[in-house]
Amino acid sequence: MEIFFVFLMSVIVFQVMIPISLYISMELVRVGQAYFMIRDDRMFDKSSNSRFQCRALNINEDLGQIKYVFSDKTGTLTENKMEFQCASIGGIDYSNGKDITDDGKQTTWFKVL
Repeated sequence: MEIFFVFLMSVIVFQVMIPISLYISMELVRVGQAYFMIRDDRMFDKSSNSRFQCRALNINEDLGQIKYVFSDKTGTLTENKMEFQCASIGGIDYSNGKDITDDGKQTTWFKVL
């Protein structure tokens, strides 16, 4: 029974110190992940000569939780035109919007609402 009370007292004593060190460790991990995202060559756009910009340290956590992307044509700054280039979700390529059926016919399934 004494071991239980010693364990309980140690948990109470150390509960103040654990969140501080955990918070610092998590912030350092976020800084490191942001550095690797910024320096990633696959995130470099040659046409605009710009890299990925990380304006918040929690961006990697937010990007991992995205389920739906909603977009509209308003808000584009250059030509007021939005073109779907490509997307790969779960290993399935959604770039051309066409599919081949079992009988060999090509069908278009990607529609803009």
